Amino acid sequence: MKLKRSLIVVVLLLAMILALDKVGMLGPVRRGLSWVMTPIQLGWYRFEQGAGDRWGIVSHIGVLGDDNLKLRAENDKLKVEIVRFGQVDKENKALKAQLAVPQMGGYKMVEAQTLGYVPDAGTKELLLSVGSSAGLKTGQVVVSGNVVLGKIISTTADKSTLRLLTDPQTKVLVETVNGVKGILVGQFQSSLEMTKVLPEAGLNVGDALVTSEESWPKGMVVGEITKVRRTEGELFQQADVRPLVSYDNLQTVFILITPK
Repeated sequence: MKLKRSLIVVVLLLAMILALDKVGMLGPVRRGLSWVMTPIQLGWYRFEQGAGDRWGIVSHIGVLGDDNLKLRAENDKLKVEIVRFGQVDKENKALKAQLAVPQMGGYKMVEAQTLGYVPDAGTKELLLSVGSSAGLKTGQVVVSGNVVLGKIISTTADKSTLRLLTDPQTKVLVETVNGVKGILVGQFQSSLEMTKVLPEAGLNVGDALVTSEESWPKGMVVGEITKVRRTEGELFQQADVRPLVSYDNLQTVFILITPK
């Protein structure tokens, strides 16, 4: 405590001496005390310089902080633009690939984004980002590339619901590339089953299945046989079928609209 008080007194005395010197009151004794005053003045000036520099550094740091925040905001904005342009590019590529599918020649296509599954444990349905205002109606077929996904079962002005092939309520007449016919039935989750196949018909693992009825675009792929089940004494044989797209990863899909 005493040392602190002594330092305060010394600083005050030095400040007083410097003040008197500046107004000329120490002129008569200045030369005699120059060996004392010069180091004091130099020290005080350096202190003032240091204080100015330190304040300048603090101010500069504050400016740099503001600049950094501005740069970060601009960087975030650029990231948003990159994501947006990337999404547009992805959608354009999807549309270009869809237009290249041979079966698309007779249809008008409406692009839609998937918005997630409908929260109903008894169904396998996806909500889409377009609705009746874009020309959508119930019964229209939805595809991704050359693969059939299902049909529209309901619409609002700006949304629609797609019932996937794997929904238990979905039934589609299909055939293999060799002409073996059957009925494709949804098994919920991500599986399908081909039923009502004559026992003598040649079903093979790896066979692709395509649509074969008028209410679906003919020749569109629906899946691939992964297992054939033949039971002695049964009237028909069955086959397990897997979709050729991952429903969970679908982003852009296309609704087929028959031209008037």
